[in-house]
Amino acid sequence: MDSTGFNYVLTQFGIAGVLLVVLVLALYQLGSDLAKLRTDLQQQVARDLLNKRFDAYGRLWSTLKPLAIYSDEVLSPPKVQHLAEALTHWYFSADGGMFLTTNAREFYFALQETLQAAADLKGWKCIRRPEDVERRFRDFLGSIPMPQGFSLNRLAHPETLDATQWRQVCKAVAVAMRALPSTGGSDVNDTVFATVQQVSSVLRTVLAHELHTRLELRVPPL
Repeated sequence: MDSTGFNYVLTQFGIAGVLLVVLVLALYQLGSDLAKLRTDLQQQVARDLLNKRFDAYGRLWSTLKPLAIYSDEVLSPPKVQHLAEALTHWYFSADGGMFLTTNAREFYFALQETLQAAADLKGWKCIRRPEDVERRFRDFLGSIPMPQGFSLNRLAHPETLDATQWRQVCKAVAVAMRALPSTGGSDVNDTVFATVQQVSSVLRTVLAHELHTRLELRVPPL
């Protein structure tokens, strides 16, 4: 308040009026300071959470390496069980599952249920990665009753999948996988691998989408 305003208030309302105005101004400034502090704190918490989520998702991504398409590693029920246990270890670690979003958590458990079904099915072994795993997975899904409203076309953009519906899809997949012949054979081997690989691929796509790690950065020309 400048001297003119001070004198006006003093003349019209006396010292009590001046004190009231000063109090109102002080409260206004305090409210502004608290609002800024709250905003700064929220931004700091968001930055910290994002950094920790980057680390957690990165470790989860690395754990899924055994399901890579371009690999010579043999995949079998014991190895799938080992992978499921490794994922569980990640989930319950201090910097693991607690940083999954509610949406991503559904895709994580959808994968775990699929892996458990593959581990329960004995007799199969994927020695050589099959070709066209996407087509094989779609064919397998096409042979299974799907939840109402689910379309195979949604698989072209996994980040658009409804998490709850995808969980239901993978429950149906797990039931169908356990019903496959336990005698193995190339068709069974390829179907099982294509299924677990594609379900893990959906999870990875969701993780990358949430962190926006696949956005193209355009650097201004020098």
